[in-house]
Amino acid sequence: MKRGIIYTLDAILAGIVALSFVFICMSYLSANPSEHLNALSLTTLDQDTLSVLEKDGVLADALQGDALDLGNFLDALPSHICAEIFLYDTDMTLYRNITKTGCLPSDDVVITRRVFFAGNATPYYAKLRGWYNE
Repeated sequence: MKRGIIYTLDAILAGIVALSFVFICMSYLSANPSEHLNALSLTTLDQDTLSVLEKDGVLADALQGDALDLGNFLDALPSHICAEIFLYDTDMTLYRNITKTGCLPSDDVVITRRVFFAGNATPYYAKLRGWYNE
């Protein structure tokens, strides 16, 4: 009789521990990512964006006056992501500034930079400001 009570209490305690573990895991997985992870994923997206724009020649085209592809690329980003691109020469003279349409300004931005070459191997500087549209 005493063994039955001990086994029952042991099973109840094991069930409570297992359910607690399941609830802790569910609450951890359903929690919103922290601001650090949001900034990290936005930084990665911005770096990829600048890399793709350079490899496709869109940044070089924007320097020569054809910024349509650059604007179309920014407008094709997901609706919750905003971006603004600045193109400079080596003297930090601003050549072009393009912002995704429909985005409100924000102070909570991630800034990504990239050096690229255009024309006769002249270095230029691209700066992308990215933020989440709220």
